[in-house]
Amino acid sequence: MREFLSLIMQFLEDSHLFCGKENRKFVSFNSTAVKEGDYKFAGTLIAMSMVHGGPSPQFLAPPMFEAIVSDNPMHVAVAIEDIPDWELQEAILRLSSCTDVKDAIPILQEGILTTLIDLSGTYIQVKTLESIQEIIRSVTQWYIIGRSVPAIENFKEGLSALGVLEAIRTHPAVFRTEFCPSLVEVKLTADTLDGLFSVTSSDVGSTRAVTESLVLSRWRDYLQDLEDKEDAVSRSDVLFFATGCHSLPPRKKTMNPTIEFLHLKGQWGFPRYPNANVCSSTSLASRTFILREF
Repeated sequence: MREFLSLIMQFLEDSHLFCGKENRKFVSFNSTAVKEGDYKFAGTLIAMSMVHGGPSPQFLAPPMFEAIVSDNPMHVAVAIEDIPDWELQEAILRLSSCTDVKDAIPILQEGILTTLIDLSGTYIQVKTLESIQEIIRSVTQWYIIGRSVPAIENFKEGLSALGVLEAIRTHPAVFRTEFCPSLVEVKLTADTLDGLFSVTSSDVGSTRAVTESLVLSRWRDYLQDLEDKEDAVSRSDVLFFATGCHSLPPRKKTMNPTIEFLHLKGQWGFPRYPNANVCSSTSLASRTFILREF
């Protein structure tokens, strides 16, 4: 099931329901999706994944998480750099760099800003640089959060399934890193991936233990090869193969994969490749893992 839930999280991250930079996304606004309950459905899927041991949606921006836990998302501060529309972001950045009101007026009269200010109802009389900054804050907040409030509320309704939203709002510090990968650096290196697995070994000194030691050595060489050079297979692919998750959770203790060894010969001889049971996060390494042709 974890594989299925991982694929769902990836689908949601890439869907039209969210917008923004990688690992820093916001709930978008699509009126049709709101009417059809797509945001609620997305929230429900996320709640089900988290309750049933699947991955959390590690792709939201911190301000988006604050909007989810806040009683009034309109009070959540956002950054100009989070505006997904490049043309609008560029116009607001030019406006924010103005050092004189006379320089700001032509920018405010540009079509994209004039339209947006009218739609958001954020126009105020421009007399000082402070008033310009107030317009910038209001427009940016409305564009990123304000106009998406119906979608956010729809999304929160879905998250309330199985008591997940209540838990998030009760313990925001615990859940913040589960939703916002930019707040915690968990780099998937060869050493990190190797240290993630516990090994079920045979008795020390036995013939099997010697073979297992060779297999583990080959395994670590393989992980290092993936880190040192480009390959069709990535470290993320290895993690997904073993656990059903593409990335490490912020709290790695929640993931306890193990490596066991296949010593029994099957109908067609010893298995040539490793296999895995992602339900128990168990990887079964064949003794032939030490061979060069692997």
